[in-house]
Amino acid sequence: MLTDMHTHLDRYRPEELTGVVQRAREAGVSWIVTVGMNIAACERAVQIAREFDIVRAAVGLHPWAAHEVREADFVRLRDLLADPRVVFIGEAGLDTAKTPAINWEKQSDTFRRQVRLAREAGLPLNLHVKGAAAEEALIQILREEKAGAVGGLLHGFVGSLKTAQAALELGFFISVPRLITFADQDAVRALFAQIPLAGLVLDTDSTGGQLPDGRRVEPAIIREMAAAVAKLHGTTLAAVAEQTEQNRQQLFRGR
Repeated sequence: MLTDMHTHLDRYRPEELTGVVQRAREAGVSWIVTVGMNIAACERAVQIAREFDIVRAAVGLHPWAAHEVREADFVRLRDLLADPRVVFIGEAGLDTAKTPAINWEKQSDTFRRQVRLAREAGLPLNLHVKGAAAEEALIQILREEKAGAVGGLLHGFVGSLKTAQAALELGFFISVPRLITFADQDAVRALFAQIPLAGLVLDTDSTGGQLPDGRRVEPAIIREMAAAVAKLHGTTLAAVAEQTEQNRQQLFRGR
């Protein structure tokens, strides 16, 4: 069994979703998490999770949207957390790489409030972090807010080994990005060769875009990603699937 811990199924046309989910099943995927970046996307994520038995939802406010966040968004976020198909808070986080113009104070406040909400709701965090300054600040906030009580993951991680190790110490998992399969991404493979399987999960960050070979990005490619991780660690695809499933169960405390 394989789990795709971070997708954006709301980006696909509604008529495409049955095929996307079926191809994932055929690839051995038993769990897909579809993630919201703003309230509209969160509402759609919950709707999709209700439609497909292997799909769950994450609801949260992305750092790219932090400058647009209103108090009413937090009220709606709390409402969405009541749905049993919601298993994460996210996509939350910090970004200093692609969004330097976004008010840092607003980003930090939006993120910190979501960490507190995760602790209140007892849900893990599905996190975005890009940029060295963002990595440092994210770890600091996670420590200050005692986020280890709920844990979570750093999705599609391409940051430093130091940040990965700090997150692991806090009880978070590091999620392998689809870049692990790209021919020109030796640095990503070198990073994940140094992180033990017991600390890894996988995510495709699927949006319906294209891979370098022209294929569409879908949850079904998680199998290729798991095979790439297996090669890095000198083990089998089955062993990676088993360990990442154990990691998922640990993250959700058996849920």
